[in-house]
Amino acid sequence: MTTASQPTAVGPEPRTEGLGRTSAPADVLILTLMFPPDGVATAHIMGELAVDLRRMGHRVRALSTSPHYSFDAVAQREQPRRPVLGRLVTRSDLDGVPVIHIAMPPKRGLIWRRAASWLWFHAAALVIGRSWSPAPQVIIVPSPLLSLGFVAWLINLGRPARYVYNVLELYPDIAVDMGYVRQPWAIGLLKRLERFVYRKASAITTIGLTMQRKIAARVEGRPVVVIPNPADLETMRPLPRNHEFSRQHGLSDRVVVSYAGNMGPCQGLEDVIAAAGLLQERAGILFLFVGEGGEKANLQALAQRSGVPNVRFLPQQPYAAVPGIYASSDISLVSLVGTIANDAIPSKVARIMACGRPVVAVTPDGSDLAELVTRTGCGLVIPPGNVEALAEGVVRLAGDAELCAEMGRRGRRAAEVELSRTAAARAYDALIVAPS
Repeated sequence: MTTASQPTAVGPEPRTEGLGRTSAPADVLILTLMFPPDGVATAHIMGELAVDLRRMGHRVRALSTSPHYSFDAVAQREQPRRPVLGRLVTRSDLDGVPVIHIAMPPKRGLIWRRAASWLWFHAAALVIGRSWSPAPQVIIVPSPLLSLGFVAWLINLGRPARYVYNVLELYPDIAVDMGYVRQPWAIGLLKRLERFVYRKASAITTIGLTMQRKIAARVEGRPVVVIPNPADLETMRPLPRNHEFSRQHGLSDRVVVSYAGNMGPCQGLEDVIAAAGLLQERAGILFLFVGEGGEKANLQALAQRSGVPNVRFLPQQPYAAVPGIYASSDISLVSLVGTIANDAIPSKVARIMACGRPVVAVTPDGSDLAELVTRTGCGLVIPPGNVEALAEGVVRLAGDAELCAEMGRRGRRAAEVELSRTAAARAYDALIVAPS
């Protein structure tokens, strides 16, 4: 595999050491579809960034939705919401960051209801964002949704303010590739919106080199900063294999191959079920799926039809359990298949690396995910659709504890160098304090 250069955060030099006070504190608004106590990965990334920027001296607020994507009962108890406008608008506090939540129905709701709720969220966010005092000087807004970049522009309209657009997932590419948007007029409209959002942003950030090149080609002459999704190196850390989570779920005497996260069509997890079928005669190997998603029921049905005894499903766990899940895993799977593999990088890979576990990445050669795993030496890259290669990779790692340990050490070292919360916060601080 030909590897690209190491992804790094570029731009003006940060003006602080560690998480000390910045030399140019600003009023910063995080405008995002998901934020704690929602349990989805994007929420945690934005929540950690908000807290870290506040610790650097910025005056940070967040404007988001009520938890609707991934319910985390533990997080909701620790970050209670209080009514502002009944249940429609609530507020909470995340480690000193004030948060306004606009009500949204659960992700599983009817599509027409969700569409109406998205319109309500955009309108309410615009009204609150325009009326909030003091007015934000810098807005940080991540994808999805593309249209939130337009809302950020409207909030700043007529003000000496800026917004930073963070491309976590490349839209409209993902929506088109997944078949969610098929009409030519709708695709054209989304592409025009994308170009508008990029042109009006004071800075564009993304998480991988392939995504950086795609964006740069669409807004020629505009710098695109690469800031990889970080991991909390204190929370996500190597723990003993014989952990409370492994004891609770009877995993201590098994070779556990885990997939933790969303189970959707982009993950191609039916190949993992097939690989489990090839290895069902090998005693001691267990394929563990943890989480929810639109394909979970289909995967469970497939496993039942196939009669594979070495597959187990667990429900979604609170975020606080994530280090235990990886501690209880000998091998951790990350899967992203199809053309979407070049339009996103699963944030879980940074957490796995920080936890010191080997990664088996099912992804096309040349994707940002494949480049990261290959360059750091933290695991194996398996081409999508090659069930035999996946099974062989699992057998290889299951039979070589020292290789697994070495891959885990490499992943942890790489996470400490380039995937820390501190590195990400300092990179965003540099963009915030940079001259307009």
